[in-house]
Amino acid sequence: MCQLFSDDFESYLVNDYLAASSTRWRTWSGTSGGTEDLRIVDDSFYSGSQSIFVPVASGRTMSNIVLPFGGMIDSGTLKLSARFLVPSGKEAYFNIQGDTALGTSTAADCFMAPWGVLYINGLSANYPSDQWFEIRMEADLSANIWNFYLDGAYQGSFMGYVSSAAYFNLTGAGPDCTYWVDDVSFCCNSSCNPDISMNAVSVMANPMCTNRSSNVSLRLFNNGPGDATGFRVGLQMAGQSTIEHDVVLDKLASGRDTFIILDDLFKTHLSGDSIEVKAINITHDREISNDTTSTFIDILQAPYGSELMQGFPFDGQLRLGTHIQPDLVTPGRTNTYELRPPAGYTNSTHSTLWNIHSVEAITVNGTPVPATEFIVTLPTDSTNGVIAYRGSDTFLDSTIILAINLRNAPNACDSFVKRVIRVVPMPETNFTVPAPLCSE
Repeated sequence: MCQLFSDDFESYLVNDYLAASSTRWRTWSGTSGGTEDLRIVDDSFYSGSQSIFVPVASGRTMSNIVLPFGGMIDSGTLKLSARFLVPSGKEAYFNIQGDTALGTSTAADCFMAPWGVLYINGLSANYPSDQWFEIRMEADLSANIWNFYLDGAYQGSFMGYVSSAAYFNLTGAGPDCTYWVDDVSFCCNSSCNPDISMNAVSVMANPMCTNRSSNVSLRLFNNGPGDATGFRVGLQMAGQSTIEHDVVLDKLASGRDTFIILDDLFKTHLSGDSIEVKAINITHDREISNDTTSTFIDILQAPYGSELMQGFPFDGQLRLGTHIQPDLVTPGRTNTYELRPPAGYTNSTHSTLWNIHSVEAITVNGTPVPATEFIVTLPTDSTNGVIAYRGSDTFLDSTIILAINLRNAPNACDSFVKRVIRVVPMPETNFTVPAPLCSE
């Protein structure tokens, strides 16, 4: 499995063989400590006080060492960085093996010529002799595109010979190959993301009511490396699907924290005491142990499952009662609706466990409809509540939203039941055909 890796060669002893001392590096043949292996040196280095040295080939033998990426990677992102020092008049070489079986395929090979030009898969760039420089490659293996950087400057892109990668291979391939290497690192996919610690989460309405949205706050810390531009957060609670949201960060610098509020992110139909809500970085990054934090909240039940049904008399036309298909009523006629009690409640518990808190009507343009336009009859032990809306000429050709606010009496959590009604003209009767307009 590909994970973040870096090696500055400071953990070894000078003159040690690298493959013989490392759990990650290995020689091409698998035999460590011999002519293929590289020595740890202290005569030149970019950071710390040590590096590795690739000597000129001796006779028919040459150094040949590989760093596995953790398997063959054939999709997503791979990033590789290394520092090189090539003396004037000398050369250097590395390649990217495309398969876990060494020698089967090559994704890229880079030759640094003695005249100060490097060549990689048809791309060329000048490099500085006698000084340390960085080569960085960022590959989109799904698209088989490799972006190439030298000392942070973009040099162009190239296609891999194959669309996969398995090893970084350093070798003294030519008669003039002599160079040093330091600070090798790679990552792939989520391990390339900056390490964001999810330090704290809060559902800001606590206690909250079911079927109502609440803001969510997050406290984050960027452990680096590099700026964090964003990630995808998931809110998880037992019994319901994960709520996902893309969080955009304004280049949160490494070593910095931030506090953010996500408006109306959390909502649930479940109720209970001390329920755990987890916030998870579902993008994941190089350190999964700090990708999750949690909080506990109390969720109070709001009324649900109630509806307005056709009652008697109903003089208009019952449709879906939505904005697209409103119920119809004409002036002087009445649409009567019965209110079915919320789920888990009965009419006999009205006013003790639940209540009709308010009934309002308003046009879609925001004009209030006077209460004289409708009559409300509260539920009894044996009958449903009734709302009778009478059409009038005042609101002819108007679309009206009838909204009933229901409350849970003990905790004041509420919900709305709505019906959309349109007041339409009365159809004319005894329609007659006018006399012909044209004479023969």
